[in-house]
Amino acid sequence: ERNSNREKYLDKFNQNDDLTTLSLFGRTGLKYGDVDLKIKGIFQGFSASAQFLDYGILNPQNRVSLMNSALSSEISYKINVDGFIIKPVLYAGLFSSSPITENFPSDKMKIFLPDRKVVETGTYIGKFGSDSLDGRFEISVQKDKNLFLIGVDVMNDVERILTVYQQLPSGITEVKRPEEPKKIFRNTGFYGQGYIFPVEEVGEFGDFSVLGIGGLIGVRYDDHSIYEDVFNIRAGLVLLPLKRSGFLTYIKGIYGTSFRAPSPEQLFTSPQVAGDFTGNPSLKPEKAKTFEVIGGGDFKFYEFSLKPELSFYIIDVRDAIKFEREGAFIKATNIREQKSIGGDINLSVRAKLFDILLGYSLTKLVIFDEEFGKDVEYHDEFFPSNIINLQFSLKKENIGSFSLVSLGVLGRFVGKRSAPTVAMKFYTGSSYPEEKYYLPSYIDFGLSARAETTQLLGYSTSAFIRVDGIASLLGKRYWEPGFSGLDIPGRLPSIFIGLEQSF
Repeated sequence: ERNSNREKYLDKFNQNDDLTTLSLFGRTGLKYGDVDLKIKGIFQGFSASAQFLDYGILNPQNRVSLMNSALSSEISYKINVDGFIIKPVLYAGLFSSSPITENFPSDKMKIFLPDRKVVETGTYIGKFGSDSLDGRFEISVQKDKNLFLIGVDVMNDVERILTVYQQLPSGITEVKRPEEPKKIFRNTGFYGQGYIFPVEEVGEFGDFSVLGIGGLIGVRYDDHSIYEDVFNIRAGLVLLPLKRSGFLTYIKGIYGTSFRAPSPEQLFTSPQVAGDFTGNPSLKPEKAKTFEVIGGGDFKFYEFSLKPELSFYIIDVRDAIKFEREGAFIKATNIREQKSIGGDINLSVRAKLFDILLGYSLTKLVIFDEEFGKDVEYHDEFFPSNIINLQFSLKKENIGSFSLVSLGVLGRFVGKRSAPTVAMKFYTGSSYPEEKYYLPSYIDFGLSARAETTQLLGYSTSAFIRVDGIASLLGKRYWEPGFSGLDIPGRLPSIFIGLEQSF
């Protein structure tokens, strides 16, 4: 975010920027009767750099590198009472973010002044990070298509504010340290939602049911440690004009209000070099009103299905955050009003072996503010006005297992500037949903772990931990009880630890 804040202001000077993210993720689950336990984990490496021209000085490759990790668990229990399904849910999550290094600018960088005079600088290393602990408890009651739930969630976020060190031949020296090295954010939210579907149909037309009617209403109250308490609402209406087996059309209308506090990055960052980002502790929270209308359908034909969708939305944000220059630095401030008007067209094609998603978005962002005592209106040219989205996925499913390879291409176009993004994901796992006891596993490259309990004809328990190194990237991996090896000539070295018992 630190890098993107800088780029949002200096975009017209930008020469080159890049963003690279690598994520390793896994999840597992355990069902025992009506108890359902889900555990998720992720490790993420993030790297971004920018090269921009500021005051005639070329600043190459200011690089930010972060490591993020998260672990969450959720346990729920279903209770059936006279057709009513009561489901309490307890959730806990831990998120941690820490930097690898942050250089302002890179080591032994040369700055070119307007007269072409070369000035060498030292390396500035920034240290910052955050830890967040989240919890949630909710209970829902469902009867047929009607659902009501109430809940409470708590967030405790500890932010370690940026401390800067300068690396010189003589050693590393602390240059700047914030007055408050830590900031604590706490937010407690109470919420309730109701989903009702009182009218299945008002009539029939041939094989079709005509006009089903449903809706939702929700309320939420937030108590924030820094900002005032906030109350928000959400309401929606759902119409099903025509439906039958394999054929569904729908129209949805949604209105809601929301609240978003500024990030610690925007509030408390300490600047180091000219053109850097500085925090603004007096920032106000953003408050938004959203209205959206969505129309579409879901049609199934033999071995594939089509799902077209068209939407139109208006988002009105009060006290939206913008970025301005203050002296030699960039600072976040509030805008009186920011309005986004746009629409999306999406088409998804789902088949047995592949999925395709096509999308196009058109957006106009209008800003209303006050300058020198006068009301002004202007368009934000940085915001992507056209977005093209293309995603293609190959999948393979067998009884009890599946694999997915996904390739996505996202193109943003603003005037003559384009920013294509390519993402690829590999996902594999196995499950035994027909058995009473099962533990699905999701396997990643490198270090993998698996535990399994199944009840088929007899009883068996198996647990494996293996480190294959490069072998796991090049060869097949077998997860049957016992070790089957790799189908690579020479069988590259690997480490295997196994446990198995059978009755």
